[in-house]
Amino acid sequence: MEANNPGGWQSSQENNSRNPLRQIYRPISPNGKINKNFVRPQERQSGQNKIIFKIVATLVLFFLIALALYFSEKFVTDPQNPLLTINRFNPLSRLVAAVSGDDKRLAGVGSDRINFLLLGIGGEGHDGPYLTDTIIVASLKPSTNEVAFLSLPRDLAVKTSNGTLEKINQIYSDGRQAGSDEQGLKNITATVETFLDTEINYYALIDFSGFEKFIDELGGITVNVPKGFTDNLYPTDDFKNTVVSFQAGSQLMSGKRALIYARSRHGDNYEGSDFARSKRQQLILQAVKDKLFSLNTLIDPQRISALMDLVNNSLKTNLSFFQAVQLGDLLKNIADDKIRSLTIDDGPFGMLNPDYLDNGAWILKPRPNGEKIIADRWQNIFEMSLVKSENAVIEVANGTTVEGLAYFTAETLKQLGYSIATFGNAVKQDFEKTIIYDLSNNTKPLTLKLLSEEFQVKISDNLPQELLAKYQDPKKPLLQPEILIVLGLDQMDRLLKPLPPKTATSTDNLETTATTSTSTLSTLPFYNEIVPTVKE
Repeated sequence: MEANNPGGWQSSQENNSRNPLRQIYRPISPNGKINKNFVRPQERQSGQNKIIFKIVATLVLFFLIALALYFSEKFVTDPQNPLLTINRFNPLSRLVAAVSGDDKRLAGVGSDRINFLLLGIGGEGHDGPYLTDTIIVASLKPSTNEVAFLSLPRDLAVKTSNGTLEKINQIYSDGRQAGSDEQGLKNITATVETFLDTEINYYALIDFSGFEKFIDELGGITVNVPKGFTDNLYPTDDFKNTVVSFQAGSQLMSGKRALIYARSRHGDNYEGSDFARSKRQQLILQAVKDKLFSLNTLIDPQRISALMDLVNNSLKTNLSFFQAVQLGDLLKNIADDKIRSLTIDDGPFGMLNPDYLDNGAWILKPRPNGEKIIADRWQNIFEMSLVKSENAVIEVANGTTVEGLAYFTAETLKQLGYSIATFGNAVKQDFEKTIIYDLSNNTKPLTLKLLSEEFQVKISDNLPQELLAKYQDPKKPLLQPEILIVLGLDQMDRLLKPLPPKTATSTDNLETTATTSTSTLSTLPFYNEIVPTVKE
């Protein structure tokens, strides 16, 4: 074999079969025939050099083209320059704007919380075209890949700069009418910042038409409808009403269908409340996020280009293109179990009461201390996941004669994310003020801190004598709470619409639920719908 192959290029058939490409470098193939594809080492080295040269030349050429386009973008952007019309076809114009802008970094990253105000209006051709029909505050926590949503009812009453109350959905419209779009957006942003005591980094406003087109350009969105409902009073474009309905289950929605689902306000099956409406809007946002960052969307350059054109033409925002790219990179990592939500309304678990302005307009007004409590809930929304890890055993005790107070408070806390072990009557029922007792020896610090803010009270670790026997008796096999919340009459003001004042009376009968004629939750219309039988 060696004599027939003086150059040593021929190898065994086994080696050749392992790497057939090596055969082109052998003058004689394994079967003894002349290899027509044979390339001598000198020629092979020369060919490799040519390939390397072509690669380097291509990279240099690409760099020079990119550099030329960059400078064309930088020097042909004067609105008076006649070359500006030609330059709009520059394929790197958006990229240049991104890398050469002053606003590269997303605001809020340093504080690990980026806040957005998302607004929806009807637009031209709709009744009240510039009233904000949808108001959602969104917050992103980059370090944990969490996102939170808070829906604000459009009838929420907020204080204006002169101290008067006004519906929040009028703020943008009034500012736009008095000045410009920018003034309206500035006013509504400042109003929300004041109400939530939170800085808003970015805003985005879209009208109904733009919303529909965006969903349609995505190819529709898939929404898992939790409850079916029918709305007999859905408004039409010609200012009339029509009947719309949705079945429970996963379904593909067009832009028009998604808009109806998000806007419906008079559905049956408990879907006619602001609470239900805000939940539906958050489902739409989640579905948009899932579709926008799906593989089918990301690998479709035509669809991405069309979506960017829609955003440019239909969306008003202070978010730059490059910031939007960064935001998209963050949002694509958000898992469904990392999405938090907070809703406020006039239900028993909300913090708003129905009321009227002087002009007769119906509003939702924060309950006493309600604005502070709502702001605290929003600022602490990401900490609730840490509260769950503390796993504190909490008991809610009714220290008043108001029937059902412990139940509704316990349900409110559950909705916020607390784990309530039990609820019932307190040993005494003459508490004017709510008290939180720490029985954990301060081993649940975050839970105690947030409960203190929620109830606007201080924490006490000194149990009164009448409670010591019940909660520090080692002979009792019952699960002992680590945190005890004894509700006072002040809880009535923040849980429900204030009722006529009632002085609590003391009772030693711990097995009997006290009732009153005017200060009972069971006299309210929603009570029996939610909890047919409650005994504390």
